[in-house]
Amino acid sequence: MLIYRTISILLFPFLELYLFFRVYKKKEDKKRLKERFGKPTQNRPEGKLIWLHAVSVGETNSVLTLVDQLFKTFSDVTILFTTTTLTSAQSVVAKLPEFRGRLIHQFLPIDSYFCVKDFLNFWQPSKVIFVESEIWPNLIYEARDSGAEVFLVNARMSKKSAGKWYLAQKFGFKIFNYFNLIFVQNEDDKKYFSELTENEVLFFGNLKSQVRDLSFDHNELEKLKLKIGDRKLWLVASTHKGEELIVINTHLELKKHFPDLLTIIIPRHPDRAEEIKSALGGVKFAQRSKNQNITDDVEIYLADSLGELGTFYRLAKFTFIGGSLFEIGGHTPFEAIKLGCAVMSGRGVFNNKKIYQDLEAQNACIMIDSSNQLAGKVKELLENKMKVEELANKALQVIKSSENIAEKIVKKINS
Repeated sequence: MLIYRTISILLFPFLELYLFFRVYKKKEDKKRLKERFGKPTQNRPEGKLIWLHAVSVGETNSVLTLVDQLFKTFSDVTILFTTTTLTSAQSVVAKLPEFRGRLIHQFLPIDSYFCVKDFLNFWQPSKVIFVESEIWPNLIYEARDSGAEVFLVNARMSKKSAGKWYLAQKFGFKIFNYFNLIFVQNEDDKKYFSELTENEVLFFGNLKSQVRDLSFDHNELEKLKLKIGDRKLWLVASTHKGEELIVINTHLELKKHFPDLLTIIIPRHPDRAEEIKSALGGVKFAQRSKNQNITDDVEIYLADSLGELGTFYRLAKFTFIGGSLFEIGGHTPFEAIKLGCAVMSGRGVFNNKKIYQDLEAQNACIMIDSSNQLAGKVKELLENKMKVEELANKALQVIKSSENIAEKIVKKINS
């Protein structure tokens, strides 16, 4: 740890420059940048405080049931919720009113020694919970050294990542032993983590299966239905760079069979909207962030807004979930499934491998082996409403098998 700590101190000027560059690229909140250096922008309330960290929107949504359970179990506690990305911060801030002052949001400090010390000295958490694959050595070590209990929840580790940790086994063993308990997503994860720690590794299930139903605006949903009418529709959610071009080409192929087809694209990162628009070429489109209407001649609707995924999952009967046509890792299908939306995906889903395996084993989703198959598979669903309903119902049965995961985790944390 001494070597890592020293390196983090020496690299601090470069990390500082990097953060300012991110501000310039509008990937950091300029008004709250001091939080990234461990400096608070809110007061610490009196009493016990639990610190929970989730990096992105997906992880944030997956642990809201855990937050609910923590408040049920610890009636007098405040939760400090940190995130890294702007979109995840906006997601948490939007939910603050329902917790009535008991939940505070801050950005995660960079993993540099003095930033970490300032952060922990101010907030003084009694318990620290990291989500999924957030491994920051200084934060983990200093939190444990401060006397806090440290947990890793809904942890995941790919075979490739496990191999890298095994190569640095001495360092990895030290880091993972700082966790009091590790709760994993599946049995493979349990095997990988168990080889890197002497402490208990537990598998209760994937917290994402208990994700809350995504919120939606009923009025906006009805407006969209009215504008779209009886047109054929398919939804593509959480796309990454390179995937939109495949979707656009697929749309053009499908138009030969469905002249009135509307394709809705929801990019994982809305700030990529200009890049996506340049890929559209001469295809007629409308952009949601600019309040452009879906007229009869609009072929592609670019839904580059935040917090509306729940609305579009309720609008569409099926969705292709992006981040999966290339080796990106995929995104959770749970949110779509819970809202009755059938799911399609590519094979690059190593971050969500187990749930897609379970769905495919029960014929409860459609997996695309290559982008060349996409048009054909979408065509099948556009022509077969019963098939879509069957997929959606089967998928719902698959995810119903997971119960009380958050309750089990919090009970163990509190024991």
